[in-house]
Amino acid sequence: TVTNSYVPFNSNYNYGWSRTLYQATELAPAGGMLTSIAFMPYSNSNTTGLINQSLYLKEVNLTANPTTGYVNPITDGATLVWSGNVGVLAPNQWFDITFNTPFNISPGMGLMVYWDNLDSSYNGTIAWKSSTLALVKNASNYGYSDRSVADAQQMNSVISSRPIARFAYAGV
Repeated sequence: TVTNSYVPFNSNYNYGWSRTLYQATELAPAGGMLTSIAFMPYSNSNTTGLINQSLYLKEVNLTANPTTGYVNPITDGATLVWSGNVGVLAPNQWFDITFNTPFNISPGMGLMVYWDNLDSSYNGTIAWKSSTLALVKNASNYGYSDRSVADAQQMNSVISSRPIARFAYAGV
């Protein structure tokens, strides 16, 4: 286990985005209706929470995350499953996000997770428990900026780690 402060979101900058790949072999083989996702903070100096957060999902058949920069989730075919505010997160406790709109994932498909942070203020740093798996090349992409959303979208960093995630399915 490693940590990262950028994915799924970076609270240390005013604006940011991320895109993370979870392969089909890491999800339920039969597919199903996803109802929530959870990530685990390792540490947190954020004492105010964040506003204007959005989470999108897209089923994909990929073994590597494209290294292209920011991609608008909607024009890329992703579905907005949750938007709202994030409260203060406790270290080493799951941060559960119950979707406003459940997401159906087909058998044998992977999942691309997109996050947009439009908070517009500095909120301290959250370090996320993450993993580096040889199975996933370019596991996560992200960008951030204090100046503007456009500046954040111009930045593109690629890392081999991604947040440890827990997926919940309807009826399971």
